[in-house]
Amino acid sequence: MQKLPAMDSAKLSKSLAMTSEKLSEAKRGARRLLGCYRTGDANDPETYIAAVVSVLARYPDSVIRDVTEPATGLPAKLKWLPSISEIREECDILAARIARREQLDRELAEQFAARNPQRLLAKERA
Repeated sequence: MQKLPAMDSAKLSKSLAMTSEKLSEAKRGARRLLGCYRTGDANDPETYIAAVVSVLARYPDSVIRDVTEPATGLPAKLKWLPSISEIREECDILAARIARREQLDRELAEQFAARNPQRLLAKERA
């Protein structure tokens, strides 16, 4: 039987710290989101809160902040306590927008690099 390689303790502690930071941001986002609604109708509030935190923790901090922002996020769009699927759908939409924006930024940078005047002059001289 083959032994598993030893874990690098520095890597492990960094990974745990990132997880802890992500969890903290997700908890702050859940508190911000749920605080915008009247007392919830969740059948089991503890389970609901844990599910909200779990969903939010899967996304970048910017998505968490945007989804839970009272003026423009879910609290501004939904009158009632959002379902877990509504939270996930909104997070997916915002994450896709961010990914698309980053892709467009990369493409624009590539276009500018291709039009670099020094590069064009070098081509003309060749």
